[in-house]
Amino acid sequence: MKKKIISLALAAMACISLAACGSGSDALDLKAIKTDKYIDQLVDYKNLSVSVAARNEVTESTVDYYIQDVLKKNSALVTEGTVKEGDVVNIDYAGYLDGVAFDGGTATDQYLTIGSGQFIDGFESGLVGVAVGETVDLNLTFPENYQASDLAGKEVVFTVTVNGILGELTDELVATLDEDVTTVAEYRELVNSFLNEYADYIYESDVREALADQLVSGTTFKELSDDLIARFEAPLRETYQKEADEAGMEFAEYMSSYYNITDTDSVFHEAAVSCAKEGLVLQAIANAEGLNVEDADLDESIEAFVESSDDFQNSEEFLEAQDRELTRENIMYTKVYDYLMGVVTITNE
Repeated sequence: MKKKIISLALAAMACISLAACGSGSDALDLKAIKTDKYIDQLVDYKNLSVSVAARNEVTESTVDYYIQDVLKKNSALVTEGTVKEGDVVNIDYAGYLDGVAFDGGTATDQYLTIGSGQFIDGFESGLVGVAVGETVDLNLTFPENYQASDLAGKEVVFTVTVNGILGELTDELVATLDEDVTTVAEYRELVNSFLNEYADYIYESDVREALADQLVSGTTFKELSDDLIARFEAPLRETYQKEADEAGMEFAEYMSSYYNITDTDSVFHEAAVSCAKEGLVLQAIANAEGLNVEDADLDESIEAFVESSDDFQNSEEFLEAQDRELTRENIMYTKVYDYLMGVVTITNE
């Protein structure tokens, strides 16, 4: 978590990450292409308007929820004491209607914050004062407007066992979670920063996706060459072939089972065409606005990424795993989208 969600060098949208590692020909690198060979009329990119969902707000409750998840994975349950308001408890429960367990009313090893209102009235308050390890019966009534009509207004019994209470975050635990912090307050600040950065990433990704659609649909293209399309299609296939290999499945079976895709040729071809068009438009804008990535900028970005990464010791090691021109394109894509986000009209739904 101490590292940024995305780096400048590898901030990739779907098409960026699929723009082949090694195209096999310098002539197919976007920077070397004369974009007017494929673009008849470029979209009026400075006057676009997109509408996306508002950025998620990070609140204290958001931070609390994240920390609760961390505690579930890294802290042993407290196995003594009694439940009080605000505790996060681990419970097993079973719900009965007229003595018969009803569908959806049984679960084990479930976490519940007492006072959150997650369960029907009386469930959470009925656990206050219950000792860890104790089993209690809660006589409750579902609300009249409950979504499951067969339970609406019905009297039921929940048999609940309190397995434990989630421990609190401590300085000692924090020190084991991240080497850069030593106190709970510092950790909460780190989590808050992390969640805000992630919220920014999701929002910007939504904006870029909306922009990509308008950039492509608003541009008039000439016929794309087969080589250019294949340049974007090959790595797409390689990506999913690798997934299939890792799953130990045949390619066709994997695509059908996991993605419900049977006609892979058509799907990959259409995706490659879309990605090629997006790349051409972004390159044309980069040419017009002086947003191309020069060698010095590329080297600096790679070095910055290496410094923030545990995966590479130096730039040479990075370039053994990543294509240099692909990295240049990724940065160019990011620069163009950053520029567009500053000039287009963005509204929130």
